[in-house]
Amino acid sequence: WGGASGSCYIWSSVSLSGRLLRTFKAHYRSCTCMTFSDCGKYLATGSADGMVHLFSLMDLVDMTSPNSKRNVSPMHTFSIHHFPVTSLIRLPSGRMASAAEDG
Repeated sequence: WGGASGSCYIWSSVSLSGRLLRTFKAHYRSCTCMTFSDCGKYLATGSADGMVHLFSLMDLVDMTSPNSKRNVSPMHTFSIHHFPVTSLIRLPSGRMASAAEDG
């Protein structure tokens, strides 16, 4: 999940103890919400900075990927909100909706 620093944490849920797979800087303000795409290929993160970032899940979890050694950049950034993003929800057909304090 996300943290107040804007960093996100990817955990393995295979075992009960869990294992931290990756920490990455997703936003410059706190990460307030995240969701996976309906196809399972992407992770969307929302933040108090008003932005929604879309990341390739493969780049985040595949340690053999060229991006695994450095911080992963979002594939796309949506910056339509002017206030903190409060919720993300996936919709059918690859769409996603976001809600923010600006309405």
